[in-house]
Amino acid sequence: MMARAPVEMKKMAVIEKPKNLEELRTQFLAEYDQDKAETVWSKQSAEFRTFWDDKVSGGEGLSREDMDYVIRFLDSHAKGIADSDAEPACNPVIPQGSWYRIFEELKRNKKLCKLVTSILRCESDDEQVELLNQLYSVNREKNRLTGKNANMINDLMFVYNPRKNLSDVSLGNRFKIIDALGLGDSSQIRGKSWGEQIVFSRKAIMKLLEEHPFKNTRSLSKFLYSPGIVQLWSDEEAAPSGEDAEFDERLEEGGFFDIPVGERKIITDGGSDPTI
Repeated sequence: MMARAPVEMKKMAVIEKPKNLEELRTQFLAEYDQDKAETVWSKQSAEFRTFWDDKVSGGEGLSREDMDYVIRFLDSHAKGIADSDAEPACNPVIPQGSWYRIFEELKRNKKLCKLVTSILRCESDDEQVELLNQLYSVNREKNRLTGKNANMINDLMFVYNPRKNLSDVSLGNRFKIIDALGLGDSSQIRGKSWGEQIVFSRKAIMKLLEEHPFKNTRSLSKFLYSPGIVQLWSDEEAAPSGEDAEFDERLEEGGFFDIPVGERKIITDGGSDPTI
Protein backbone atom coordinates (compact mmCIF):
# COMPACT_ATOMS: atom_id res chain seq x y z
CA MET A 1 0.00 0.00 0.00
CA MET A 2 1.37 3.39 -0.98
CA ALA A 3 2.24 5.61 1.98
CA ARG A 4 0.03 8.66 2.35
CA ALA A 5 1.83 11.95 1.92
CA PRO A 6 1.50 14.20 4.96
CA VAL A 7 -0.76 17.23 4.64
CA GLU A 8 1.23 20.42 5.03
CA MET A 9 0.46 24.09 4.81
CA LYS A 10 2.60 26.09 2.40
CA LYS A 11 4.63 28.90 3.85
CA MET A 12 2.37 31.91 4.20
CA ALA A 13 3.07 35.56 3.74
CA VAL A 14 4.38 37.23 6.87
CA ILE A 15 1.82 39.63 8.30
CA GLU A 16 2.73 41.86 11.23
CA LYS A 17 0.92 40.96 14.43
CA PRO A 18 -0.82 43.62 16.52
CA LYS A 19 1.52 44.76 19.27
CA ASN A 20 -1.06 44.76 22.08
CA LEU A 21 -2.12 41.08 21.99
CA GLU A 22 -0.35 40.16 25.22
CA GLU A 23 -1.84 43.14 27.03
CA LEU A 24 -5.30 42.14 25.79
CA ARG A 25 -4.70 38.53 26.86
CA THR A 26 -3.70 39.67 30.36
CA GLN A 27 -6.84 41.81 30.65
CA PHE A 28 -9.02 38.96 29.41
CA LEU A 29 -7.55 36.39 31.82
CA ALA A 30 -8.04 38.74 34.76
CA GLU A 31 -11.80 38.26 34.28
CA TYR A 32 -12.08 34.82 32.63
CA ASP A 33 -11.93 31.61 34.68
CA GLN A 34 -9.95 29.08 32.63
CA ASP A 35 -10.21 26.37 35.29
CA LYS A 36 -14.00 26.66 35.29
CA ALA A 37 -14.01 26.41 31.50
CA GLU A 38 -11.97 23.21 31.76
CA THR A 39 -14.37 21.73 34.29
CA VAL A 40 -17.50 22.70 32.36
CA TRP A 41 -16.31 21.40 29.02
CA SER A 42 -14.86 18.20 30.40
CA LYS A 43 -18.32 17.43 31.80
CA GLN A 44 -20.34 18.59 28.82
CA SER A 45 -18.18 16.86 26.23
CA ALA A 46 -18.34 13.62 28.21
CA GLU A 47 -22.15 13.85 28.24
CA PHE A 48 -22.23 14.65 24.54
CA ARG A 49 -19.98 11.70 23.67
CA THR A 50 -22.26 9.40 25.66
CA PHE A 51 -25.29 10.80 23.82
CA TRP A 52 -23.54 10.34 20.47
CA ASP A 53 -22.23 6.85 21.13
CA ASP A 54 -25.43 5.53 22.72
CA LYS A 55 -28.26 7.45 21.07
CA VAL A 56 -26.96 8.52 17.64
CA SER A 57 -24.53 5.83 16.54
CA GLY A 58 -25.63 3.22 19.11
CA GLY A 59 -28.74 1.14 19.46
CA GLU A 60 -30.63 3.17 22.05
CA GLY A 61 -33.69 5.21 21.11
CA LEU A 62 -33.37 8.89 20.18
CA SER A 63 -35.97 11.29 21.59
CA ARG A 64 -36.54 15.02 21.26
CA GLU A 65 -35.75 15.37 24.97
CA ASP A 66 -32.37 13.71 24.40
CA MET A 67 -31.63 16.08 21.54
CA ASP A 68 -32.89 19.19 23.34
CA TYR A 69 -30.51 18.48 26.22
CA VAL A 70 -27.32 18.28 24.12
CA ILE A 71 -28.28 21.01 21.65
CA ARG A 72 -27.86 23.36 24.62
CA PHE A 73 -24.14 22.51 24.55
CA LEU A 74 -24.00 23.34 20.84
CA ASP A 75 -26.14 26.42 20.42
CA SER A 76 -26.69 29.59 22.44
CA HIS A 77 -30.22 29.86 20.98
CA ALA A 78 -31.21 26.29 21.85
CA LYS A 79 -34.64 25.46 23.19
CA GLY A 80 -34.70 25.78 26.99
CA ILE A 81 -31.25 27.35 27.21
CA ALA A 82 -32.45 30.18 29.47
CA ASP A 83 -33.52 27.73 32.17
CA SER A 84 -30.46 25.53 31.81
CA ASP A 85 -27.06 25.45 33.48
CA ALA A 86 -25.45 24.47 30.17
CA GLU A 87 -22.71 26.62 28.64
CA PRO A 88 -23.27 26.73 24.86
CA ALA A 89 -20.26 26.56 22.58
CA CYS A 90 -21.38 29.34 20.25
CA ASN A 91 -24.17 30.81 18.16
CA PRO A 92 -23.89 28.80 14.92
CA VAL A 93 -27.10 30.31 13.46
CA ILE A 94 -28.71 26.89 13.08
CA PRO A 95 -32.46 26.42 13.79
CA GLN A 96 -33.49 23.84 16.39
CA GLY A 97 -35.22 21.86 13.67
CA SER A 98 -31.99 21.53 11.71
CA TRP A 99 -30.30 20.00 14.74
CA TYR A 100 -33.17 17.53 15.10
CA ARG A 101 -32.95 16.57 11.45
CA ILE A 102 -29.22 15.95 11.41
CA PHE A 103 -29.31 13.74 14.51
CA GLU A 104 -32.32 11.82 13.15
CA GLU A 105 -30.68 11.46 9.73
CA LEU A 106 -27.44 10.18 11.25
CA LYS A 107 -29.47 7.73 13.34
CA ARG A 108 -31.05 6.35 10.14
CA ASN A 109 -28.01 6.56 7.86
CA LYS A 110 -25.43 4.30 9.48
CA LYS A 111 -22.84 4.85 6.77
CA LEU A 112 -22.98 8.62 7.10
CA CYS A 113 -23.00 8.35 10.89
CA LYS A 114 -19.90 6.16 10.85
CA LEU A 115 -18.08 8.74 8.71
CA VAL A 116 -19.02 11.65 10.96
CA THR A 117 -18.10 9.65 14.06
CA SER A 118 -14.66 8.97 12.55
CA ILE A 119 -14.22 12.72 12.01
CA LEU A 120 -15.19 13.53 15.60
CA ARG A 121 -12.83 10.91 17.05
CA CYS A 122 -9.91 11.53 14.69
CA GLU A 123 -6.64 12.73 16.26
CA SER A 124 -4.60 12.91 13.04
CA ASP A 125 -4.86 16.15 11.07
CA ASP A 126 -3.94 14.41 7.81
CA GLU A 127 -6.58 11.75 8.25
CA GLN A 128 -9.18 14.27 9.37
CA VAL A 129 -8.70 16.29 6.18
CA GLU A 130 -9.37 13.17 4.11
CA LEU A 131 -12.45 12.26 6.15
CA LEU A 132 -13.87 15.78 5.96
CA ASN A 133 -13.41 15.90 2.19
CA GLN A 134 -15.09 12.51 1.95
CA LEU A 135 -18.03 13.86 3.95
CA TYR A 136 -18.23 16.90 1.68
CA SER A 137 -18.42 14.68 -1.39
CA VAL A 138 -21.02 12.18 -0.12
CA ASN A 139 -23.38 14.45 1.84
CA ARG A 140 -26.09 15.45 -0.62
CA GLU A 141 -28.94 16.41 1.71
CA LYS A 142 -29.87 19.96 2.75
CA ASN A 143 -28.85 19.34 6.34
CA ARG A 144 -26.18 22.01 7.02
CA LEU A 145 -23.59 19.35 7.78
CA THR A 146 -21.32 20.49 4.95
CA GLY A 147 -22.16 24.19 4.82
CA LYS A 148 -19.70 26.62 3.25
CA ASN A 149 -18.63 28.09 6.59
CA ALA A 150 -18.60 24.64 8.26
CA ASN A 151 -20.49 25.96 11.31
CA MET A 152 -22.28 22.69 12.10
CA ILE A 153 -19.39 20.25 11.71
CA ASN A 154 -16.97 22.56 13.57
CA ASP A 155 -19.51 22.93 16.38
CA LEU A 156 -19.92 19.15 16.64
CA MET A 157 -16.15 18.65 16.57
CA PHE A 158 -15.60 21.11 19.41
CA VAL A 159 -18.32 19.75 21.70
CA TYR A 160 -17.19 16.16 21.09
CA ASN A 161 -13.51 16.98 21.63
CA PRO A 162 -12.92 20.48 23.09
CA ARG A 163 -9.26 19.74 23.82
CA LYS A 164 -8.40 19.56 20.12
CA ASN A 165 -10.92 21.93 18.49
CA LEU A 166 -12.03 25.55 18.63
CA SER A 167 -15.48 26.89 19.48
CA ASP A 168 -14.77 29.60 16.90
CA VAL A 169 -16.74 27.62 14.32
CA SER A 170 -17.21 29.90 11.29
CA LEU A 171 -14.57 29.59 8.58
CA GLY A 172 -15.37 33.13 7.45
CA ASN A 173 -14.57 34.51 10.89
CA ARG A 174 -11.48 32.31 11.23
CA PHE A 175 -10.04 33.73 8.01
CA LYS A 176 -10.56 37.28 9.29
CA ILE A 177 -8.89 36.40 12.59
CA ILE A 178 -5.93 34.81 10.82
CA ASP A 179 -5.34 37.92 8.71
CA ALA A 180 -5.97 40.48 11.45
CA LEU A 181 -3.76 38.79 14.05
CA GLY A 182 -0.89 38.06 11.68
CA LEU A 183 -1.27 34.28 11.83
CA GLY A 184 -0.79 33.80 8.10
CA ASP A 185 -2.40 34.62 4.78
CA SER A 186 -5.95 33.27 4.73
CA SER A 187 -6.14 33.45 0.93
CA GLN A 188 -3.80 30.46 0.74
CA ILE A 189 -6.22 28.45 2.90
CA ARG A 190 -9.39 29.66 1.17
CA GLY A 191 -8.23 28.13 -2.12
CA LYS A 192 -7.85 24.65 -0.63
CA SER A 193 -10.35 21.83 -0.19
CA TRP A 194 -13.14 22.12 2.39
CA GLY A 195 -11.41 19.69 4.73
CA GLU A 196 -8.12 21.54 4.46
CA GLN A 197 -9.83 24.86 5.18
CA ILE A 198 -11.26 23.45 8.40
CA VAL A 199 -8.05 21.84 9.64
CA PHE A 200 -5.58 24.46 8.38
CA SER A 201 -7.57 27.40 9.79
CA ARG A 202 -7.65 25.64 13.16
CA LYS A 203 -3.90 25.01 13.05
CA ALA A 204 -3.17 28.60 12.04
CA ILE A 205 -5.17 30.01 14.96
CA MET A 206 -3.64 27.49 17.36
CA LYS A 207 -0.24 29.03 16.55
CA LEU A 208 -1.33 31.92 18.75
CA LEU A 209 -0.74 29.64 21.74
CA GLU A 210 3.01 29.61 21.10
CA GLU A 211 3.43 33.22 22.22
CA HIS A 212 0.19 33.75 24.13
CA PRO A 213 -0.58 30.56 26.08
CA PHE A 214 -3.98 29.54 27.42
CA LYS A 215 -4.90 26.52 29.52
CA ASN A 216 -7.39 25.20 26.98
CA THR A 217 -8.81 25.90 23.54
CA ARG A 218 -12.10 27.12 24.99
CA SER A 219 -10.26 29.97 26.68
CA LEU A 220 -8.50 30.81 23.41
CA SER A 221 -11.79 30.79 21.52
CA LYS A 222 -13.46 33.07 24.07
CA PHE A 223 -10.47 35.41 23.89
CA LEU A 224 -10.89 35.72 20.11
CA TYR A 225 -14.43 37.01 20.69
CA SER A 226 -13.59 39.30 23.60
CA PRO A 227 -14.23 43.03 22.95
CA GLY A 228 -10.60 44.04 22.55
CA ILE A 229 -9.89 41.32 19.99
CA VAL A 230 -13.16 41.46 18.08
CA GLN A 231 -12.57 45.08 17.13
CA LEU A 232 -9.28 44.02 15.50
CA TRP A 233 -10.89 41.60 13.05
CA SER A 234 -14.64 42.11 12.84
CA ASP A 235 -16.62 44.24 10.43
CA GLU A 236 -20.28 44.55 9.47
CA GLU A 237 -20.18 41.06 7.95
CA ALA A 238 -18.35 39.37 10.82
CA ALA A 239 -21.44 37.92 12.48
CA PRO A 240 -23.02 34.97 10.66
CA SER A 241 -26.06 35.98 8.62
CA GLY A 242 -29.42 34.78 9.86
CA GLU A 243 -30.96 34.73 6.36
CA ASP A 244 -30.40 31.00 5.81
CA ALA A 245 -31.77 30.21 9.26
CA GLU A 246 -34.91 32.27 8.68
CA PHE A 247 -35.47 30.65 5.30
CA ASP A 248 -34.98 27.20 6.81
CA GLU A 249 -37.47 27.96 9.56
CA ARG A 250 -40.12 29.10 7.03
CA LEU A 251 -39.71 25.83 5.16
CA GLU A 252 -39.90 23.95 8.43
CA GLU A 253 -43.13 25.66 9.47
CA GLY A 254 -44.66 24.78 6.10
CA GLY A 255 -43.88 21.09 6.50
CA PHE A 256 -41.29 21.14 3.70
CA PHE A 257 -38.94 18.75 5.46
CA ASP A 258 -41.72 16.22 6.01
CA ILE A 259 -42.03 15.76 2.25
CA PRO A 260 -39.83 13.06 0.61
CA VAL A 261 -36.70 14.61 -0.94
CA GLY A 262 -37.69 13.71 -4.52
CA GLU A 263 -41.09 15.37 -4.16
CA ARG A 264 -39.99 18.69 -2.66
CA LYS A 265 -40.73 21.86 -4.65
CA ILE A 266 -40.38 25.54 -3.82
CA ILE A 267 -42.73 27.85 -5.76
CA THR A 268 -42.30 31.61 -5.60
CA ASP A 269 -44.72 34.29 -6.76
CA GLY A 270 -42.76 37.01 -8.49
CA GLY A 271 -45.82 39.30 -8.60
CA SER A 272 -46.52 39.50 -4.89
CA ASP A 273 -45.83 42.65 -2.92
CA PRO A 274 -43.25 41.89 -0.18
CA THR A 275 -44.53 44.79 1.93
CA ILE A 276 -47.99 43.25 2.40
